[in-house]
Amino acid sequence: MSRGRSWLARVATAAWLWPLATAVRAAPAPADSAAVAPVAEDSLSAAPQEPPASAPDGVDYEEEPGDSLAAGYAEADLGATGRGGRVQSRRRLRFSDGAISGEERDAAGDALAGGSITARTAHGTLSAGRLRASWGRGLALGSAAEPWRLAAGGSARGPSAAGRGDAVRWVSGVGSGGALEALAGRFGGRALAGVRLSYARVSLGVLVAGAAASKPVPVSPGGAVSVAFERSRGAGELAMDRGGRWRAEAGLAGALGGSRLVARARGGLAGFRSLTPASRGDPAQLLVAGLEPPGSAVRARLGAALWRFRPGRGGARAALEFEGRLAHHARWSAGLEEQRGARRDPDSRPGALRQGAWAEWRGGPGPLTLALRQELWGARSWAREAVRSVTTAGVALEGPRGARIRVTHGVYRTRSGESVYLAEAGSDRLTLRALSGAGERTRVEIELPLARGVARATAAWTVTAGGAPRVQWTLDWLRRASIRRSG
Repeated sequence: MSRGRSWLARVATAAWLWPLATAVRAAPAPADSAAVAPVAEDSLSAAPQEPPASAPDGVDYEEEPGDSLAAGYAEADLGATGRGGRVQSRRRLRFSDGAISGEERDAAGDALAGGSITARTAHGTLSAGRLRASWGRGLALGSAAEPWRLAAGGSARGPSAAGRGDAVRWVSGVGSGGALEALAGRFGGRALAGVRLSYARVSLGVLVAGAAASKPVPVSPGGAVSVAFERSRGAGELAMDRGGRWRAEAGLAGALGGSRLVARARGGLAGFRSLTPASRGDPAQLLVAGLEPPGSAVRARLGAALWRFRPGRGGARAALEFEGRLAHHARWSAGLEEQRGARRDPDSRPGALRQGAWAEWRGGPGPLTLALRQELWGARSWAREAVRSVTTAGVALEGPRGARIRVTHGVYRTRSGESVYLAEAGSDRLTLRALSGAGERTRVEIELPLARGVARATAAWTVTAGGAPRVQWTLDWLRRASIRRSG
């Protein structure tokens, strides 16, 4: 069974016939159309871009943008992409009318492919399809946040293909302020079922699971119990599997003398694993802290983390970031970071030291925006003995009626075994493009209003020494329209 064409995905696809037809029959006037947001300028983001530790090294990584669709609207995103002579069509369709909502991504070989549908009634909410399940802090069910993701003011990445499965979920209110959740499905080839009861922001969940189809790392046998709580300034979870192995985590956020403080701590046994199969294990112990002092002209953020997978296998990370604004809406940012130890277990470079520095400026007159960025990583202090470097420049020009053209050019160089990642935003995903060796990458994006929607054309080519240019292109059309009827 393919990921994108499971029977649950087919149900979600069929559910599109009604809202999409409604949107066509009752096509609103241009003034009533929902504004289609332009592609975010993620190709020159402030902090260095990295995929999660569970993703393979040196491979492009894709994740969902995490945007939501307002009730009463339907959206169609149709397009095609090509690379090396291969052309692949893809579509993303979604709708929401308040009582029922759904989404379908359909493209062969797409890591984000799949569909889901959610129905809300007076008795509860039923969801079916390609779902992402997570309880509490993600210790027993889901994916726990990585320690190197959190800095002051930062958060973990949005949902991705990892951790999703074909499942059915029912959530219903119980009493006054309580909720009951039931879940059943297959995640990573493993049958999984669970029930969770929540009341006054405290939850108790019980999970049972079958054998995994494959075991890249050990998984918790049979089942697990999860107790979690959530408050306005903190949350925590204690999980224990059937073999008696346990893990606990708590996090808090608050003010400290006018500064914003975030902190997280985790403890437990190294043999504990989430019941959702994953390609890498999470650290068994960690301490993370982030501090953001008050400031108006210049803002500073400090983050630090210590973690350990098992005795003798751990790591540390510390980062200091600055950002400020200049005249005429320009802004700048800069940062320093040091990484030590392993981010995976096992890890090909368990004791590697990496020190990095980056700086970015963005500004420009009127509709013209310019951006410059320099990033350098070294295997010795003060970023010496360079292992990764990338210089990026971009220019964007806004035209009438939402038209836009943007050109980004990057020059990169990496040592053998290293990769640098460039963030490239599309209409339905954020791609971290993995590049290695030495070369240049140029990306041209054009957006034009077309047929009450937005047409986007993107072409990118990578040139390396002694090699032919590798060309990638994408064409897509995005339309968002109201499906509400007057009267």
